[in-house]
Amino acid sequence: VLGLGLVLAGCGNGFSGEFQDEMGVTRYEFNDDGRVYMSVMGIEAAGEYELDGKRVVVKGPNGTMVLNREGDDLVGPMGLKLTRQE
Repeated sequence: VLGLGLVLAGCGNGFSGEFQDEMGVTRYEFNDDGRVYMSVMGIEAAGEYELDGKRVVVKGPNGTMVLNREGDDLVGPMGLKLTRQE
């Protein structure tokens, strides 16, 4: 999960918000300019993202990760579920 969260990516597109898993271990902050700030187990990284329909695609040196938008949640690999924070 750590390797999946520490990715550096692509393009901006107007999606924004902060998403976090239930335990607070993984947090993603998406800015509407296409930048994303990620924190996984206390390790922080910055990157970029792009939208592809209901998918949020994050690319970087560790490969590509796809998060699927399901309502106010983002669902990723290995059961990762991030909920939008108020």
